[in-house]
Amino acid sequence: MKVRILLVFGLLLFSSIVYAQRDSAISNTCRYRLEGDIKDGETNTILPGATVVIDSVEGTVSDEAGHFHFINLCKGKYMITVTFLGYKTIVQTLDLNENLYKTFILHSDSCLLESIIVTSTRPVHESSQSVQEISGRDLDRTRGFSLGESLKGIAGVNTLQTGPSIFKPVIQGMYGNRVLILNNGVRQEGQQWGSEHAPEIDPFIADKIKVVKGASGVLYGSDAIGGVILVEPRPLRTKSGVGGELNLAGFSNNREGVASGIIDYSVKQIKGLSFRLQGTLKQAGNSKTPDYYMKNTAFREQNFSWAAGYKREEWGVDVFYSQFNSKIGILSASHIGNRDDLIRAIESPVPLETSGFSYAIDRPYQKIYHELGRLHAFRKFHNKSSLELILARQFNDRSEYDKHKQFKDQFKNGPDSRFKITTYTGTLYLNQNYFKKYSGTWGLSFIQQSNTVSRSFIPNFRSYAGGIFLTERRKIESLEIEGGLRYDYKWMRIYKYESGVIISPSFVFSNLSGTIGAVKTVNEHLKVKLNLGTCFRPAAVNELFSDGLHHGTARIERGDRKLNSEYAYNTSLTLDYKFKEIYGEVSLYNNFIKDYIYLVPRLVLDSSGNYVPEYESLINGTFPVFNYVQTDAMFTGIDLTFNDSLSKYFIFSTRLSLLRAYNTKSKEHIILTPPANMENGLKYSFNFIPTLKEAYFKVGNTIVLQKRNIPSGQDLKAAPKGYVLWSLETGFGVMAGKQELNFTFTVYNLLNKKYRDYLDAFRYFTNEPGRNFVVRLKIPFDLSKK
Repeated sequence: MKVRILLVFGLLLFSSIVYAQRDSAISNTCRYRLEGDIKDGETNTILPGATVVIDSVEGTVSDEAGHFHFINLCKGKYMITVTFLGYKTIVQTLDLNENLYKTFILHSDSCLLESIIVTSTRPVHESSQSVQEISGRDLDRTRGFSLGESLKGIAGVNTLQTGPSIFKPVIQGMYGNRVLILNNGVRQEGQQWGSEHAPEIDPFIADKIKVVKGASGVLYGSDAIGGVILVEPRPLRTKSGVGGELNLAGFSNNREGVASGIIDYSVKQIKGLSFRLQGTLKQAGNSKTPDYYMKNTAFREQNFSWAAGYKREEWGVDVFYSQFNSKIGILSASHIGNRDDLIRAIESPVPLETSGFSYAIDRPYQKIYHELGRLHAFRKFHNKSSLELILARQFNDRSEYDKHKQFKDQFKNGPDSRFKITTYTGTLYLNQNYFKKYSGTWGLSFIQQSNTVSRSFIPNFRSYAGGIFLTERRKIESLEIEGGLRYDYKWMRIYKYESGVIISPSFVFSNLSGTIGAVKTVNEHLKVKLNLGTCFRPAAVNELFSDGLHHGTARIERGDRKLNSEYAYNTSLTLDYKFKEIYGEVSLYNNFIKDYIYLVPRLVLDSSGNYVPEYESLINGTFPVFNYVQTDAMFTGIDLTFNDSLSKYFIFSTRLSLLRAYNTKSKEHIILTPPANMENGLKYSFNFIPTLKEAYFKVGNTIVLQKRNIPSGQDLKAAPKGYVLWSLETGFGVMAGKQELNFTFTVYNLLNKKYRDYLDAFRYFTNEPGRNFVVRLKIPFDLSKK
């Protein structure tokens, strides 16, 4: 089977190159070149990282010298769109009948500086779905946070927590295997089935992080029911010499220290050859609520990555390797010895175990190792088409240590469970522009996985999956229409002990997904996007076969091998509005999921005839029992983003998310979905201190309402009360000699509020962290400057 897949990849790659070369030989009229620079209109400085799109089809990014170029263009008129975070967009029409050098001057847009910019994903044109991005200074303000925490500023994005150190992103109520993460173009594949299994990604790698909301299965594959998160590193350096940046951060609450650095090098003697080295160190102690320290919540993290690439005008190849290592303490108070103590712990206002501050990590804890190797190659053709190939290998090793050591001496200091998964992925994209007025992406994808475990909570398995897809787009004046189809096939075999013998049932999943959407530019102020999409997700191995204690969440989970695949039918309507200094986006969505899979507590009758949660006692403690069940669900909601420059110095911003998750069979609401929440901010920019650059103060608050309408008996404890958190922030740049320094100082939970978060798995045992002072320092450098 592997040989056949490789032959298909090789055949398609060879035939596409031959066809393109034949087509190139037929026509020699498309030989013109468009290049130029992007500059700041106020300071006349270069702007690296600006996006330049030609005819809404082909795009590029200005390099570190602010330079861009297109080659092999045909004679004719082209519409050029230039965008950059914090600047007003330029749209110009150019008549190309010879090689042309053009400088674009951008002027700052104070309103957009505070907003999350709506941008496109692959391909370069604008998506009919809601797509939001964190980059530039907005991303700098999150440095030191995990990936999940970094995304909380986007409307419709929340986090599923397990204590103060584990955050899993939630998009419009969807999480886990329903949210696909692409790290540098590669599907992130680890043990992501656990609600406390956070993505093994170092956010310091990212130059920008994009969130695609809604079903996105056609382009990205199965599992993208809730949306896609794209973690995108900056392009490799093209200017000869050495540059990079150093990021430092300190957190007062858990006395966390963070240091991360990037070094880029472009070889002067070999144009197009570049290298990068990056690394991050983190260490944090026990987190502190307003009243007490949370025992055993320290964590450590050591990550590094390197990249190398060789790029010419028409082709290029690059390689990337990253390693993620972490050790995370699990709240001691979540592991209880007997049923009476567990009930007492859930009812107690404070944990049954607290401690002072410590950097020590004791049992229970998790130890995670993840590595990713990636090869990427591309070939551009004269007709604006291109071919891309991405091959990757990932290995994930997760060890989990229970609170009490095992009784057998030979296993006493070892993990109580260990999961190792190896994944090979391959994707071939043909970004085509062969047909007049149409553009699109065709492709093939392949995934092979094997997983081994050291105990029977989930079984060993191996699987093969493949997909074929195409998307096409047509622009008719102010209307752009897109559509796509995809077919996915997955085969999985399980290896499991039952009644003293090994059973090996196999499962086959397949589905046809589709999408159709439109983007209508009503006028220069208003844009309307409509998207209808379908997607599917095969039942995960833990949902089918889990049986026993899930260490990280401190509960017993039991799967059901009769579960079906989930099928999603998503509709979204997005309105983008921009008028002078006002920017807003409103996104309405409805996501119907047939055979939605979720966890609920198992209920039993007590002596009084009432249903109460069931608990089970094991050697290492007593834990509540949860079952995976299936129903039809409807997720309906609205996300709102709004920014208004009230004056030259003040910007007001707000983000609002409302969601209703409903069980259409039982006519009840679904648990573990985000409550209504809002985030507001008022930013004051000032320039009365000449030595400070881009200085500002900001006051903000986050409002979270209490989760209502939770079905009786489906949770171990009533939802916590709503809360309001306040924050203060100031930031500025300053020159120390010839070196630029960028400072940010933030106070989170300014009033030291006591609260519990509904989406935190440990809300049954502890409050959330209290006041936290955070200092961030960014030091960019370029050693090639004279």
